[in-house]
Amino acid sequence: MDRSFWLDKWAKNDIGFHQEEFNSHLTAEGRRWLAPGPVLVPLCGKSRDMLWLAEQGLDVIGVELAREACASFFVENGLRFVRERFKAFDQFRSETVTLWAGDFFAFQAEDVPEPIGSFYDRGALIALPPEMRPAYARKFQEFAFDPRRQAPLRGLLLSIEYDKSALSGPPFSVGHDEVERLYEAGFEIRPLRRIAETSSIRGVELEIVEHVYELESKSRQSDGAV
Repeated sequence: MDRSFWLDKWAKNDIGFHQEEFNSHLTAEGRRWLAPGPVLVPLCGKSRDMLWLAEQGLDVIGVELAREACASFFVENGLRFVRERFKAFDQFRSETVTLWAGDFFAFQAEDVPEPIGSFYDRGALIALPPEMRPAYARKFQEFAFDPRRQAPLRGLLLSIEYDKSALSGPPFSVGHDEVERLYEAGFEIRPLRRIAETSSIRGVELEIVEHVYELESKSRQSDGAV
């Protein structure tokens, strides 16, 4: 799976993964998990969840490969924005939301004026194939070890789990054991809820388990880093 897969999805408006309503897990958790500072939304698409986060009084930073998605977020929500170039990214910026159009793996902590306080992952991890997930998870350790940081980095992570023999993603099945392997080196992982249901993905009816986690970065001393 490469960049062209997702760019083609947006070019064809084949975006069944987009949700028009605020995510129920996000709103159920409220502000409790949010830390001071900007909140990062990786692989954000044009998610309306960013509106909810901005309504909590936070600056929102979204990173998205497709420029069409970034522009659509502002246009569809009636928000004025300016577009600028920064390094390898096109920035789409309003008063409280800045979307970075480009490769998430090229996004650096020092590119933003203050340390990221929180991150929200509704569908990024489960959008990535297995071989890309370790590098993706390591990016959050980079953000956690920003030398300007005065408090732990906190996150809300959503994943789904299903019988992998029944469907090949995306969205991919990422179970609890894999979440622990990916994040345990840098984060305390707190399962918040586990919800089993029967649902359909791309026309395939599946038994799906939704997992919701709160993550909080460990200190360098606690994970053995120097």
